[in-house]
Amino acid sequence: MISYSTILDSPDLYDETLKLIENCFSYKKEYSYSTDFAPLMNSTNWKNLHILRDGEKVVAHIGARVLNTTERIPILLIGGIAVHNDYQKQGLFDQLFQIVLDKHKEEVAMFVLWSDLDGLYSKYNFHQAGVLMEMGSESFNEKDASMVGLKKTDLSSMDFSKLNELDTCYKNSLESNFICSKRDGRDWGVISAVSSTSLYTHETNGAIDFYVLADKGMDLGGIIHEFAGVNSSNTKVWLNLLKKYKVWLPVKNPWIVTEAAASLYMGIFRIGNPELFSKLIHSWSDSTLIITAVSDDTIAFQFLGEEFTKSHGEFLSLLMGPERAEEFLQFKKELWITGIDSV
Repeated sequence: MISYSTILDSPDLYDETLKLIENCFSYKKEYSYSTDFAPLMNSTNWKNLHILRDGEKVVAHIGARVLNTTERIPILLIGGIAVHNDYQKQGLFDQLFQIVLDKHKEEVAMFVLWSDLDGLYSKYNFHQAGVLMEMGSESFNEKDASMVGLKKTDLSSMDFSKLNELDTCYKNSLESNFICSKRDGRDWGVISAVSSTSLYTHETNGAIDFYVLADKGMDLGGIIHEFAGVNSSNTKVWLNLLKKYKVWLPVKNPWIVTEAAASLYMGIFRIGNPELFSKLIHSWSDSTLIITAVSDDTIAFQFLGEEFTKSHGEFLSLLMGPERAEEFLQFKKELWITGIDSV
C-alpha cells in the first residue's frame, strides 16, 4: 500500500531515497547528489524531503527548500523529483506533487522549479519566466582562474573568519542589489558542504575582496554561477576580466552591460500565498505595483494609477521576462537565485 512520509519521519529511508534520485538522474559514480545539492538534502531540511513509500520501499520523492529572501518573504524551491521505474504511470508524481503544493502553499509567495518539461508543469499553473544571461562562451577552470588572478580555495575547510569575508562580499554585491537568499552563518555552513563546487578567491591585505563559485558536481560544469565583490566597483572590474567565460548573472545588474553569449530561462514559477505574493511584488516594485486580486487564472493589479488584469503567466513574464514590460525595468531590484541555491 502506498503511503506518504518525509525523511524526517523516516530517516532510515534516506539512503534509499538518495539512491532513487541518483538512479533517476543517471548520476555518475564519481558524483553525489547529496553533495551537489547539500542545501536541499542536508539533515536540517529533512522535513521538506517528501516521499511515497510502498511498505519499506521508496517509490517517489520530491524535495523542497524554503528560501528566505532579502525581502523577508519566503519562496519555495522544488527539486530532486524522482519516481521509481517500476511505479511509472501510476499517478504517483501527481499524488506527491499535490501533497507538496498543498503543504507549502500558505507559507511561501512563489514556488520555483527547474525543468525542461514546462508543458507538464503548466498543468499545475507553473510558468516559464525570468531571464538570465550567460556572459561569455568559454568554460571556466582552475587554469583560467589563475590567469586572471584568482586562487582556488577549499570551501569545505574555511574557518569562520574567512566564511565571514565571503558573506561580506555576498551582502555588498548580491543582497544589496537583488531579491535573493538572505544568508546567515548557518546557510554558509551548509554551502561549505557542497565540496563539488569550486571556490576561487582574491585577497587584498589578507582579506577576501572577490570570489566566484563555479561547477557543482554533475551540474553547472565550467559555469560561474555565483560571484561577489566587497564593493560595486570591485565587482565590475572582475566581471570585465571574466567576461569571455560562462558567467551567469541577471540581465539587469549594476555592473556590466554586454551582449550575452546566451540567454536562459531563470526557472518555472507558480504563485503561492496571494497575500505573501502581493507583499513581495509591493516590495519588489518600490510600492508602485499593487496586486488587488489573485484568482486561479488571473492577477488584477494597479500600476501608476491604471488598472490591469493578466493571466498568471503573462504577469510573471511582464515582471521578470522574457516579455518584460519596459515600465517595470525601473524597479531597483529583481529576483536572482544563484546556482548554489538552486535545487
